[in-house]
Amino acid sequence: MDLTGLWQGAWLAASAPDGKPEDFQAFKPAMEALLAFWDRPPRRDPLTELRTWHDQMESGADNCVLSRCPNRRSACWSDSQAFTLASADVITLLQREHVAFALFSEEWALRETGDEADAHLAAAARHRAAADALAAALNARLWRQDRGFHIAWNVSERAPILAKTYVIGFPLWAGLVNASQAAAIASTLQRPEMLSAVGLRSTSSDDPRYNNDDEIIPYSNWRGPMWVNANALTAYGLNRYGHKALAIEIARRVTATLARDLRNSSSWHEAYSTADGTALAAPGFLSWDTLVADLLPNLQSGKDPFALRPRGRAA
Repeated sequence: MDLTGLWQGAWLAASAPDGKPEDFQAFKPAMEALLAFWDRPPRRDPLTELRTWHDQMESGADNCVLSRCPNRRSACWSDSQAFTLASADVITLLQREHVAFALFSEEWALRETGDEADAHLAAAARHRAAADALAAALNARLWRQDRGFHIAWNVSERAPILAKTYVIGFPLWAGLVNASQAAAIASTLQRPEMLSAVGLRSTSSDDPRYNNDDEIIPYSNWRGPMWVNANALTAYGLNRYGHKALAIEIARRVTATLARDLRNSSSWHEAYSTADGTALAAPGFLSWDTLVADLLPNLQSGKDPFALRPRGRAA
């Protein structure tokens, strides 16, 4: 189970106009423990300070090509593959968890005085430092200017993983790169091998494992199909760095794909073929497909509903 998005989701709820940050204070010890868990080996590679997934299924991108084998239920699995994958998604998500914790701590400090307020501010400083360290490790260890994106890393074999997937959009989304890096990532994403007529591919069409198989059992397919959540995340990241035209073009293609599916089948599906737009898997799917409802207007107005900001600060 992916537990790398709890604190940021809580902050987005708490910082909403009717949110109550104080309601989440009771969970502080549990969240401190969870973040500490991700900071210990084997989650943390002590040589690089990168963080690792247990297996590919844990990331939510079930059979993504960043891993040789999805998980222990696969015939290709060996225990030596556990905790070997360090990729931009896990580091980005954890960086945002620490930022969200800092925002909560700063908010709680406003409601306290004396030692209690100081303790919250100290926690905020500690978690902001942890967020900065993760961003530094991401860019120091995984950024490849020659390729125009952050690669992944096998921490056991000390070997790069050069496969090109939707994950390269994560650092944009979290604001962890500079303008030059953002431009390189945008250039990579708009190449035909990544950008299809229906949106961004989950895996580059140049990858030998690329396919658009209609598969959900035992794994949902992240080796080619378009996934709305990955496209929305990347579009918001591109927009953040001023690549508005590309962000809106991606959103238009994704929105048109879902509109066509609704006309043809009266429902949505979990993913879509980037070869011909065919709807794949899970008819009647809603979940993150609903992100298209306000994706275009948000991009046009510059709003990012997932941005982590102090409470009361407008988008």
